[in-house]
Amino acid sequence: MNQKTKLDELRIQEYTQKRKIEQLRRVMFSQTKETTEGMDRLLEAERELEELEKRRDSLMPLNNSRSLVLSTKIENSKSSSNVVVRSRSKTKKEIEVEVYINMKYVPTAIYHLFDLEIDPKNDSLIECRIKVIGSDKQIKITSYIEGYSSKAINTIEVKANEEEEILYQLPTLFPHLIKNITELTKAMLHVKVEEVGGSFVKEDSHHISLLSRNSAIIDYYNLKENKVEDISNFLGVFVTPNQPEIIQFLRTVTDFHPMKQLGGYQGNQKGDIEFKSGKESVTQQVKAIFNALKKVDLTYTNSVIDSNSFPQNFNDNNNFYGQRVRLPKEALKERQANCIDGTFLYASLLEACSLNSAIVLIKGHAFLAWESWENNREWRFLETIMTSSHPFEEACIKGEYLARTHKIKIIPINDLRARGIMPME
Repeated sequence: MNQKTKLDELRIQEYTQKRKIEQLRRVMFSQTKETTEGMDRLLEAERELEELEKRRDSLMPLNNSRSLVLSTKIENSKSSSNVVVRSRSKTKKEIEVEVYINMKYVPTAIYHLFDLEIDPKNDSLIECRIKVIGSDKQIKITSYIEGYSSKAINTIEVKANEEEEILYQLPTLFPHLIKNITELTKAMLHVKVEEVGGSFVKEDSHHISLLSRNSAIIDYYNLKENKVEDISNFLGVFVTPNQPEIIQFLRTVTDFHPMKQLGGYQGNQKGDIEFKSGKESVTQQVKAIFNALKKVDLTYTNSVIDSNSFPQNFNDNNNFYGQRVRLPKEALKERQANCIDGTFLYASLLEACSLNSAIVLIKGHAFLAWESWENNREWRFLETIMTSSHPFEEACIKGEYLARTHKIKIIPINDLRARGIMPME
């Protein structure tokens, strides 16, 4: 059996094991009380998956190198499969240029946040290194993704006979063009380096891939520092409270509230005539959302990573890892959601009610949290996958249990908004 056949078989086994784990998690997380036997079966299945991943990794050595796509230091482009050099003029090697692509897969849902949250030195789309010999020169660098982005253009003064200048570029994607990307899409990246007022011109075109707009990124592989970094805070872009479908559904939610209104944190935290405490009034609003979604029969659906539209792992020359998700409006329309879809939907509805929500992550699972009162950092929890099968109170008990018994990461949506991580639509 050759290596490719072994790799294909391992991927099938890995996919099957993921489906088994999803089923076990569904059973575990939808039960009011977890059993020791059930937890043991889940842990054993996860260990088996880790073993399969290690075996697959052994057949696919990690490619942690960036792609050098333009260089004046390489005389023959055949010397590297990643290098294609075209020149419109002859030079005396007075200008040395190297251009790297840091992303072969572009995460369209969060790409616009990289300037905000990720150091461009670590992962811009383009990194250009320029050194000048002889006399100072003005160099113009242009890059763009054909049909999907504006042109990133920089002109810099490069001092002769000094250390190389390093420039980073992140061409801006056009929102109206990328919003319809629903599958892994091939695109062409163009890079051009030229001397202002001179004859030096080097340019190259290189294939890259655009991830679908509903690809939720969890981890990011830092190529320079050779380590995996958690960027799950970017999940906040999938919480979309301003969509018409969300606003319209709130009308249904009000029918399930004792006062037929959704007031957010208005009123007194100590309560009023209707409720013993302000916190109880907040809980009643969350309960109204829960019961409204139960009424429309929001059901839990298993899902695993879609390998046909998302790179399976870091070894596929990809430095992002996550899964496909349903946007809140899609979950409402289809009446189905997995744990992360449901969490996005609930968080969107809570934010639309002016309630502070949070995405809660544990290994292999996500659920909802909300602040019992505005900015008090006292969190209440809800297991969203129990919406169609259990009462609100039991879903809350389960959420509290998960939060108490697991290592959790709470991602408050309000904090993300303050940092500029806004809804994607």
